[in-house]
Amino acid sequence: MKYPGNKMIRILKFIFKILIGYIICGNLAACRTDRSSRIFKFAFFLFALPLLMKGFAYSQNLVWPSGIRIGTDLSRAGISLVSPARDQFEINTDIDLYKYFLSVDYGYWDTDLSTDDRHYSMNGSYFRAGIDYNFLFYDEDRHVMFFGVRYCRTGFDESYEFNIRDPIYGTGLISGEKNGSTAGWMEVCTGMKVRITGQLYLGWTGRLKFGLDMDAPGELTNYEIPGYGKTAKTTSWGLNYSIYYRIVFRNKPPIPRKEKPTG
Repeated sequence: MKYPGNKMIRILKFIFKILIGYIICGNLAACRTDRSSRIFKFAFFLFALPLLMKGFAYSQNLVWPSGIRIGTDLSRAGISLVSPARDQFEINTDIDLYKYFLSVDYGYWDTDLSTDDRHYSMNGSYFRAGIDYNFLFYDEDRHVMFFGVRYCRTGFDESYEFNIRDPIYGTGLISGEKNGSTAGWMEVCTGMKVRITGQLYLGWTGRLKFGLDMDAPGELTNYEIPGYGKTAKTTSWGLNYSIYYRIVFRNKPPIPRKEKPTG
C-alpha cells in the first residue's frame, strides 16, 4: 500500500492534536479530588475519541484506526489483593494507526500505611500518553511487539502523623499534610501483546521512568508518587501485566513485508 509523500506529516499533525487533548484532559482529571468524576471524564473522552478523529480527519488522506484495545493492569489488582494498605488500579488503551499505536493509560493509587507510632497516607491519579511502534505490523494474528515513549502526569495528596516518645521531653505528636502536589516524568517502554482467543489479549510492558519533575508546596518531602513510585529514586523501573479486549472498527489486512531483491 502506497501513500502520498505528505501523508505521514498529516498523520503526525493529527496525532499531535490528539496528544494535546489527552494532556489537557489528564491535567483536568489530576486537579479533581472526586474519584468517580475523574473516571467519568476519562471514559467520556476515550469513547468520544473516534468521533473526534472522524471530525478532524482528512477523509482519504488519513490512515483510519482499525481498532482500539481496552484493558486493565493485572499487576495493580494483584498488589491491592496482597497488600490491603495499597489500593491501586489502572486502565490501559491503545489505538491502531497503521504501524503505530496511540497509547493512553489512566490509574489511581491510594496508600495508607499505619503502625502504632506513625501513619502515612497518599492518594492521587495519573495518566500516561505516547506513541508505540509495532515491530509485528505484518503479523496476521495481530500480535504486537512494541517500543515506545510516554509523557506522564499526576496529581496527589499526602499526609503523615508521628507519635514521639522521649524519656526527657515526654510524648508529642508531629503531623503534616501536602495537598495539590503535581509531578511529571518521561518513560521509555517496550513489551508484547499476544492474542489468546478472538479479540482477547494478554501482554506485558517494561518501563524505564526518568526525568521526574515535582511541584509540591509546603515543607513535607514527598515519599511516593502515583504511577512513579518512591521519590528517592532518580530513575525507576516498572513492569506491568495486562489483559485487553480489542474493539474492531474495520477489518485491516496485515501490511505485507517488503521483499528483498534477489539476484
